[in-house]
This record gives sequence, C-alpha cells and structure tokens, in this order.
Amino acid sequence: MAAAGDGSGLLVCVTGGSAGPRRPCFRSPGGRRRPRRLPPRVPYDTGGRRSRGNDSGSITTPVVRCIINPIIVARKELLEPAVKGTLNVLRAARDCGVGRVVLMSSQAAMVPNPNWPEDKVIDEDCWADVELLKKLQVDAIVQACANSCSELQIWYSVSKTLAEKAAWDFAATEGLQVAVLNPGMVLGPMLTPSVNVSLQLLLQLLRGERLDHLDKIYVGCVDVRDVADSLMMLYENPAAQGRHLCIESIERLVDFTKKIADLYPEYPVQRTLEDKQGWVARGKDPSKKLIELGSPFTPFDKTIRDTMDAAGDSGGARGGLVCVTGGSGFIGSWLVRLLLDRGYTVHATVKNLQDEGETKHLQALDGAGTRLRLFQMDLLDPASSMRPAIDGARGKELLEPALKGTLSVLRAAKDCGVGRVVLMSSKSAMLPNPAWPADKAIVEDDCWADVELLKKRQLWYNVSKTLAEKAAWDFAEKEGLQLVVLNPGTTLGPFFTPSVNTSLNILLQLLRGQELELDAVYTGWVDVRDVAQSAIVLYENPSAQGRHLCLAAMERLVDFTDKIADMYPEFPVQRTKEDKQGWLMRAEDPSKKLIELGVRFAPFGQTIRETVDCFRSKGLI
Repeated sequence: MAAAGDGSGLLVCVTGGSAGPRRPCFRSPGGRRRPRRLPPRVPYDTGGRRSRGNDSGSITTPVVRCIINPIIVARKELLEPAVKGTLNVLRAARDCGVGRVVLMSSQAAMVPNPNWPEDKVIDEDCWADVELLKKLQVDAIVQACANSCSELQIWYSVSKTLAEKAAWDFAATEGLQVAVLNPGMVLGPMLTPSVNVSLQLLLQLLRGERLDHLDKIYVGCVDVRDVADSLMMLYENPAAQGRHLCIESIERLVDFTKKIADLYPEYPVQRTLEDKQGWVARGKDPSKKLIELGSPFTPFDKTIRDTMDAAGDSGGARGGLVCVTGGSGFIGSWLVRLLLDRGYTVHATVKNLQDEGETKHLQALDGAGTRLRLFQMDLLDPASSMRPAIDGARGKELLEPALKGTLSVLRAAKDCGVGRVVLMSSKSAMLPNPAWPADKAIVEDDCWADVELLKKRQLWYNVSKTLAEKAAWDFAEKEGLQLVVLNPGTTLGPFFTPSVNTSLNILLQLLRGQELELDAVYTGWVDVRDVAQSAIVLYENPSAQGRHLCLAAMERLVDFTDKIADMYPEFPVQRTKEDKQGWLMRAEDPSKKLIELGVRFAPFGQTIRETVDCFRSKGLI
C-alpha cells in the first residue's frame, strides 16, 4: 500500500459526502478516481448504519472499515457541525488510529472580529468574536437563509467558531494532526439535486431580493471545485498545518452585487446601495497558504457563469418562488410537494406554526430543508403575515379562501408586484345551476352556481366558493391582475397529511357503511396529484386564461357508489338507490382545457385503490 500522504490510491472517508463541496472531491482534475467510502443517507453496507454527528458509534463503523491514513473530515450532515458532532468524528478518527484529519470549517469562524485592524486583510490568525455573534444573534444569517433553509440554526457562526476551537483543543490534547479549511461563500456548478444556502443567496439576488443583511458576514466567495481541490491539497500534503483561508478574493457585499448586476443585466438584481463594510479590507489572492501549496483559484466570472450554465441558465431562478396559501391541507401539501420536486422555492402558509399536524409532513418533504419556508397566516386578517409570505413570489396558489381572505391575498399580491395569480376555486362555484341545459356539457367560463339556490339549501361552503371566485374576477379586472382559476371536483388520492379532509371523508364514510346524500352537489371526482399538477401547469403557462374545470369524469352519485361497491364487496358500501341527478349530464374527459395543456388524469381504479391503501396503512379502515 502507498505511504500516507502521496495521494496514490489510499482509502479516504468523507463525512457529509452527499453535499456541495465534498461531491467534487470525487471528480478531481485529470480524471483521477479515488476509492472512497461515504457515511450514507441510505442504509450502510454493514447493518444499515447511518453516520450521525452526535453519535460517535455510528461513525466508528465506516471509519474502521475504510480508513487507513489519512482521513478527510468534512462538516456533518447539513455542513453545520455542532461542537459535539465535531468531537465525535475526531474521537472516532483517534480510536481508529488515524493520525491526520482535514477539517472543513468556514470563514464564518473568522469574522466578524471588531478587534481586527480595518486596514489589514483578514488571514488565518483572525477568529470570529463569539460574544459579538451571540449579541447579534446572527440576524444576518437568519435573514439570508429565511427563504430557503428552515433547518439552519440561529447560532450557525457561533457553532462554527466553537466547533473549530474545540477541534484544535482536542487535537492538542490527543496528539492528532489537524489541518483546517475555511472557505467563504461557496458557488459553482452543483451535482446535488437541490441548492445549498450559498447558492440560494445567488438565486435570491437574481430574483430581485436584497442581500443587504449580509453586511455583517460576507467577505468573499470561492468556487466549489477550488474548495474540493484545496481539501485534497491539504490531504496530500502532510506538511500543511493550521488554518487555511479559502477565498478567491476578499471583497465587500457592494462589490459582489455590482458584479452580478453587471454580468446579468436581464435579471432584476438589487445592488447594495450603501457600503457598511468599512471593516473589510479588500485583498487579491488572500489564500496565500493554499496558493503556495499549488491550489489555483477560478476567476469570479467563470464561477458565476458555470453556476448559471449548470442550473440551465439558473433553473432555480427561472423556476422561481411560489407562494402556496393553505399549504398544509390535502391538496396544498401535494402542491407543495410537486413544486419542490420541480425545483421551485416555496412559501407555504399554515394556520399555526406550532402545530406539528400542519407542519411536520411538509418539513419532511424532499427539498423542504432548503426550498420551503412556512408562514403563519390568517386569510381573514389583511394585517397578518400575508405580505412576507407573498413578497418575492412570481405566482400564487390560493387554497380554500373565504371571500375576505381571497381579496386580502390578491391585494397583497398586487402590492408585491405580482402580475399573475393562480386561484384554487372549486367546481362548487359552477354547480348546481338549474338554468344550465341538462343535455349540455359544462362550459367552464359560462357556468356559475346559483347562489340563491345554494343559500336556500344552506350550502354555505358552496356559497363562499362562488362569491369568492366572483370577487376575485372583479378585483383582477379592476386592478389589472392576470388571474387564472382551477375548479376541481371531489378530490381523492393518497395523502400524507395527519388527518383526512372533507373529500376523503366522503369515501371513508361510504366504506364504513354510511349512506351519502350528496345528490345536490356531487358531480365527479379527480386525483389530488392531478389537481396539484394542473395548478402547476396553469402557473407555468401564461397563455392559460379563464376558468378550468378539473375532473377526471363528470358523473352522478349513483355511478360513484356503484363503482365503489363493485370494487370493495368486503365493505358495507351503501349504493345510491335513487338517481336524483337528472340535471347532470355525464361526460368523459370534461376538463378539455386542461387536457389541451397536457394534463393527463389518473384512472378511477388507480386513484381509489391508492386512497384505500392509504386509509388502511393509517388504520382508518
């Protein structure tokens, strides 16, 4: 086996290997491939163990099996190790006989430092002032990441500084050789399926959001490939000791925003208007220790262009920020999920942020950690947090608003400069309509529910949906707001919310033997995933105009109960004995406008089976 440090084929352990700076470690210059073991997020090959920063035992197994010497130890899990996680990794390395560790820290462990001379470029001797950070409570970081990273802790910079100091103390006590890399804001092409916090800052800037809140912490950026190369450089050079600042150039926030604005005039980039960083001495080639080791740095322009090219001309910026009101509900949660899957950043509103029943299932979605932010919002209170949720969004999805709530959100959208709104209404705003010919298929833009008839029957939900949609159309016409509406029917399908909604409860009641008396309102069903997909299609197609009926089939209640009874003879399903819906014309493929936009509807059998399977898995039947 090769001697330690010559970099020719030794096994290397990379913790946090699924994230940004680590992934390019495996794609080194010249096509070199190194054997590597990753503490994975999927089951590990020996007993399915995962690596957890707070559990040193979970680290030992992969280290024992793969580390010879040396080891690269990067930040655990979300790249933000707490002191305990860092020490557990170091202990595992020591216990496995590892003599050298390369630790990924951050420039956040270097600044701010009010005692550092303002005319001196920061270097490896500079440490962040922990007490100052505690006093500030790192407001800048919290604001910077508020749109994208709900898991980031308020004490990020404090934890980075204390973790690195603890690592140095441990190394001195235990005789462990440590080299530390301190990168700045990391940009560049990504291999990960979602963007990290640093990349999100660039996306926010491209979308027109201000970054002025970073003036306490920003000192420069670096290409992710240079970070990876620098890690390997430290790994392959046993003589490399101490801390290593890893930044292409020391600059101020005003410099960064100006360069991005100049590079991309087609984007609404907000330049920093006031330079509040007199404490930052600009400097070229500040990473002298790394440069002396042979680590070159990519020019700023190339890093930014490669970042944009890798994202498909900034796919994230093009996908943009979408606000989903009522995001915790049955339809809303699926809409949030599909938007995240398509790369959007989502602001979703819930009634109570402290209620895990409204938040936990959303926070568990893929991409939620970096691209989902939840807001507590009362639709009936115009003075609530509507504007923060909507601000910056290019499209809106409004789920189950009452009349006042609908207008409040539309006003907030208008005030925030939103030009297009996708409104989730209901087929309840279309039917019943006794004036509509019984032998004529529903035409979306022309058929409206009879409000007086609804009031007479005390169908107040249907009244509110009809009045809310009409008010929305009136507001849009008056204010010049582009509005497109989705009108789904009884919505069924698998769910990951902790409770069932009204539509799901209809099927649940039927399976439990209750008789349905819905002949005044039932007109057909649709899969929840098709509703969410239709909302996204309307959002992504500016040519889509008007109302859009969203039903897989227009049918009567007798049809629905017969099909359920035939599918599930083991359940006491009550068939509808008398067909009282002569006013409703059956129709296959009634949602022609959506079909023309490319929406395909799930078949009845598939939707029902998957819904019933979900009921069973949750113990509801």
